[in-house]
Amino acid sequence: GSVRIPAACCDVVGFRPPIGAVSKAGTLALAPSFDTVGPMARSVQDCALVYSVLTDRPVPRERLAGLRVGVLQATGAEDELEALGAHVEEARLAEPDADLGAILMAEAAVTHAQWYPSRRSEYGPDAQAKWDSASRVTAVEYYRAKVALRRFRREARFTPRVDLLVCPTLGIDLPPSDCWEPDVRAGMHAFTHTFSFLGWPAIAIGNLQLAGRDDQTVLGAALAWERAHPMSPLPLSEGRPTPTPETRRST
Repeated sequence: GSVRIPAACCDVVGFRPPIGAVSKAGTLALAPSFDTVGPMARSVQDCALVYSVLTDRPVPRERLAGLRVGVLQATGAEDELEALGAHVEEARLAEPDADLGAILMAEAAVTHAQWYPSRRSEYGPDAQAKWDSASRVTAVEYYRAKVALRRFRREARFTPRVDLLVCPTLGIDLPPSDCWEPDVRAGMHAFTHTFSFLGWPAIAIGNLQLAGRDDQTVLGAALAWERAHPMSPLPLSEGRPTPTPETRRST
């Protein structure tokens, strides 16, 4: 969620492409099985333009009309999605039968092995806790997670039978900037980690998240939403004001 979560926190747009769509050359790996590179910008149109340049593909056409949209968690956007021509229905994804985070943590331990724990003191306290946990992932946990991931991805190829999934970006209200990150980590990525594990494209328009199996469908739907709701991401919590251009710049 490292593109979508900060985008949601700042009421901007962040697009996670499918794994392998954009070169990772020059980046520092965290978990190579899941790492991907995506743009953040002030609008869907700008994200789509950057993605077009990065992939040498045209910007997709706007489209929501006729799409089957599955709601994983209500966002308040459902009626408006239907007004734009989408067929909205409740949906659910199968739950993996093991903790897939074991793969991410094990890979993170490997990618940082040259620095951790030999340079542990140079990591922040929350990062220390994360990499200490990563080093304790067992071979059995890792193996079970790999088997579960293959099954999870196989089942999600066809179920649910929708073109697009919609849910919030964040699973909790925006936390204070000085919070202890491990306390809020699970809530922050409650709705983002699923698509990361699946390797699906997903876009955060503020606290509205659209995801699916195909990047052109996801971006096209987001562009159609933005045309109807320019610069109006959903609020993160009840009563939270929409940032002005001045506060967006300061953020």
